[in-house]
Amino acid sequence: MHDLADHPERCAINTATLGFQAPIEDVIDAVAREGFGGIAPWRREVEGKDVAAVGKRIRDAGLKVTGYCRSTYIPSPTKEGWRASVEANRRAIADAAKLGARSFVMVVGGLAEGSKNIAASRRQVEDACGPLLEFGRSAGVRIALEPLHPVYAADRSCLTLISEALDICDRIEGDVTDPWLGVCLDVYHIWWDPNLVRDVARAGAGRRIFGFHVCDWLQPTRDPLNDRGMMGDGVIDVRGIRSLIEAAGYAGLVEAEIFSALDWWKTPDRRNSQRVQRAVCEGDVTAEAGANRLTRLAPQSGRNPMAHSQMVQEPRLQENSLCKASELAKETVLSCKSSGARDNPKRRRSPISCTSTILRLSAHHGARAFRHTRPPTIPAPFWKSLSQSGLS
Repeated sequence: MHDLADHPERCAINTATLGFQAPIEDVIDAVAREGFGGIAPWRREVEGKDVAAVGKRIRDAGLKVTGYCRSTYIPSPTKEGWRASVEANRRAIADAAKLGARSFVMVVGGLAEGSKNIAASRRQVEDACGPLLEFGRSAGVRIALEPLHPVYAADRSCLTLISEALDICDRIEGDVTDPWLGVCLDVYHIWWDPNLVRDVARAGAGRRIFGFHVCDWLQPTRDPLNDRGMMGDGVIDVRGIRSLIEAAGYAGLVEAEIFSALDWWKTPDRRNSQRVQRAVCEGDVTAEAGANRLTRLAPQSGRNPMAHSQMVQEPRLQENSLCKASELAKETVLSCKSSGARDNPKRRRSPISCTSTILRLSAHHGARAFRHTRPPTIPAPFWKSLSQSGLS
């Protein structure tokens, strides 16, 4: 596997990890300042702006766009609704092209409203993939189907297996040497799959792995959507899955995508920033310091920190659980201002405490383990440092 220690340029930040607390322009600058190689913005941050200007800012910052998130849900009880969803996704793909995105990430949607026929939803998704593939190819944007964990089958994705997504790719595009329809693999959604090894190898053989997301599944979890953990804090063998995906030929950036309404999306106290910086430089990265370092990537502007969570997309997309999570996060901010530290320090660490200093600290605590073919026994300080850096 690639050695990530001292190489933040091999990693990317999905902006959902930051909780949409600042304008996309500020987020771009902060991600670049921390040394990351890429960024994956969301439509809610970009639509309504000068998309070409946002793309230029990303390029000028030296960042790649690993993916553009995410599609409008496709299944609909009416033909008119289906066509409207396809057209909304075409517009989003056009924006992805202006951003220079490697791919457009498709979370396809679950059951059509009022339906119990999941097979019909899958047919609608496949019917939409054909025209979207052709439009994406003409725009220079690959289409990445993201299968989700089965817990989301009813409302977010009727595609729950890598094999389902690959079957659609094969039926639509066939066996090609330069595919434009592929998959985005997120450890949160695929770790449980009994056919993981087989299907990752199949995706790699077809050159269809267009993106790779990391986080962790906490046990217990308080919310299957918005209580994702830092890599190393949960039950997912992140390193093992990364090994499989890279062995299958994926050479793109490792993208941290952590939805965390109850923890990481809280507003930090700016007065702690200097103290936190000193703690990081001295290697004393406590749980509290790690959580407070979110100020580095979520600069406050005197406004409601969740003001940028308002959706500017189609009405159906406004029902996105992330939008609801932002409201929950606001309540959490208010309730936590006087509550002090949480009982579980692991859940306090900021996913964005990734400076070159922390990466060097990771290397000091045994990051050479990344170079081994077989997973060795990783010392706890190593996991602690990497999980704080968001690069496990």
